[in-house]
Amino acid sequence: MAAVQPPILEIKGLSKSFAGTQVLNGINLDVPRGSIVSLLGRSGSGKTTLLQLIAGFTIRTPARLPLTESICRACLHSSARST
Repeated sequence: MAAVQPPILEIKGLSKSFAGTQVLNGINLDVPRGSIVSLLGRSGSGKTTLLQLIAGFTIRTPARLPLTESICRACLHSSARST
């Protein structure tokens, strides 16, 4: 039996507020390796904020948000191709 691999993205207890308005509150998310994920929600529900926090474009409040090296390399390669 193959060993269970850790998720490629793991978020535990992620929260974010802007000027006293809570945008994200206690977000938990595990993304298994090889999966395809879609993020759906109404306008203003925090989708972009979550993605900006994952990418490191926005400063986050304390939370567990480890990214594996492979996802970081994929982001770097993707941004290099688009320029």
